[in-house]
Amino acid sequence: MGRKSIRQVIKLNIFGKLLVGIIAIVMLISLISIVSIKSINQLEGISNEILDESIKHAAIQNLKLNFQQLLMPANDYLIHGNQVEKLHFERLIKEVKAQIDVCREFSWENREQILLFKFESNLTELEAIARDIFQFENPIGHPEGAVMMEEMDAIADRTIGIMDDALLAEEEEMKERIQINQATNIKASRLLIIMGLFISFCLVIGGFFYVRAITGPLKQLILTAQKVSGGNLSIKAEVNTNDEIEYLANSFNSMIGILEKTTISREYFNSILNRMVDTLIITDSAGNIKIVNQATLDLLEYQETEIIGQHIGSVLSQAGPETFQAKMDNTIKSIMNGHDHNVYNTYYTKKNIAIPVLFSGSLLYNNNNRISGMICIAYHNTEDYQKEQNSTKVNGESESRFIKTIGDIPLTKRELEIVKLIAEDKSNLEIADKLFISVRTVETHRKNIMQKLQTKSAISLVHYAVQAGII
Repeated sequence: MGRKSIRQVIKLNIFGKLLVGIIAIVMLISLISIVSIKSINQLEGISNEILDESIKHAAIQNLKLNFQQLLMPANDYLIHGNQVEKLHFERLIKEVKAQIDVCREFSWENREQILLFKFESNLTELEAIARDIFQFENPIGHPEGAVMMEEMDAIADRTIGIMDDALLAEEEEMKERIQINQATNIKASRLLIIMGLFISFCLVIGGFFYVRAITGPLKQLILTAQKVSGGNLSIKAEVNTNDEIEYLANSFNSMIGILEKTTISREYFNSILNRMVDTLIITDSAGNIKIVNQATLDLLEYQETEIIGQHIGSVLSQAGPETFQAKMDNTIKSIMNGHDHNVYNTYYTKKNIAIPVLFSGSLLYNNNNRISGMICIAYHNTEDYQKEQNSTKVNGESESRFIKTIGDIPLTKRELEIVKLIAEDKSNLEIADKLFISVRTVETHRKNIMQKLQTKSAISLVHYAVQAGII
């Protein structure tokens, strides 16, 4: 079964995936807890055994000491003949028997039980001899008493040997238990370390793939959103997670599809701009250039990265943005009054070459009805401009590249008025109404002006008016 088939079989939403992750972490923690508890129980059991062995060892040691003291009352009785020694012996024999009862409560191996049985037999034999000694009325210097004491010493030596064997066995048992305890402790520590490393490895590796499975689709959505914000409405988010992220991606794709049908994409917008013959410049509210089309770049000989961010005054005025701002204020007022503004103007290339254009500007407004920028469209007839450039060359020397004039200003007062109105983009009818003359008269004056200035284009006419200071 392939990877995709497995995903189709196991359909979990984000809540389910997080729940599975939590359950997995709980199981791993439970596993290490079980191992820890088992190891602790083993150590506790061995420690209890060591404690029992130490208590048993102490009991045998006390039994040995008390047994050694049993010889003293009988020996003192044969030396001093004091009856108090009988009471002393009775007390000691009682303590020894009580100690034996304590030892019987412990669990003994077969060898230890045999030693305890021998001890009890020797104790009975020793007790019998001691009681016979205490039967002597005149114990001091009694000949049988000395022989009986030698027998008691021999019995005591045998018994002490038995006790030493028992103590040695208990010491060996304790050493064995301690070694087992140390080995168990080391084993438990290693096992816990290995389990901890294993769980850490599982959490890191599993968590990495688990988190990537959740965040990967989110990154895909982020990249898709960035491309959509850049104007690419043909892209789709490819997410196949069978969870809420996929549902979100599907909704996002549907939204992109709706936007694609109702919104002009950035590529389509750029295609339109680049197909425009007229130059287009869009600025922000401060007059800084934000968008230009290819016609503008070709005309002004700029690269897009060079012109974007510059103030539009660097294009419209050789004096720079500061001098240009005063002119723009009047232009903006005019645009606000009439919505757009068509004037004959001059563009300046990257090399500060003046190019006459028919300039049109309109203000842009945001949703709050505040000025957010300006859109500027300019027309330039390249063929006419080249003809004018060529016509300015006489005998290889470059003269004025605009208009040849017959005199300084070879126009009549009426003709100068008409030139001013033409520069203001007034039609023949509007000029006739303003000067209270007929349209035919305006056309005649216009024809005469063109002949005097030796020009055929209105752009050159306006340029002459600017050079001559008429406007």
